[in-house]
Amino acid sequence: MKKTIAILASLFLAATAFVAPTATAAPTSQELKGTWVGTYGGYEGSGKAKGGQQRMVITAVHGGVAKGYWQSRHVGDKWSKKTPMHLTSYFTSSYDGKSEYYIAGTDLYGTYVGKLAENGELVLSYTQVDHRQLNLQIVARKK
Repeated sequence: MKKTIAILASLFLAATAFVAPTATAAPTSQELKGTWVGTYGGYEGSGKAKGGQQRMVITAVHGGVAKGYWQSRHVGDKWSKKTPMHLTSYFTSSYDGKSEYYIAGTDLYGTYVGKLAENGELVLSYTQVDHRQLNLQIVARKK
């Protein structure tokens, strides 16, 4: 009898070991930590902003809050001076199993709003309301 129970338990464990979960694991704020490099473009005042590259380095994460710095450059130029930034993040999941990982934050000049897309890209809208009225779309990938 003990042998039969042991065999049945082994068969059950073997059968369920190959069942893959349908939902993916929720991303965490720790996934933000690291270096993100991408491009940006948008508008400054009433004209197009000169596009370029953006580098965001997230140095520390605590709960849903992250800190680090950003730098930018135009093609062929050196990276700008490091400017501190802070981000907050939160994860949502809908009834149909879709999940979204949203991000908002600030630096010394403006605000960020966006998300970590399913394809691994960090997609942010940046708004700087001062005499420049700068509005950018930033798309970056983790390096």
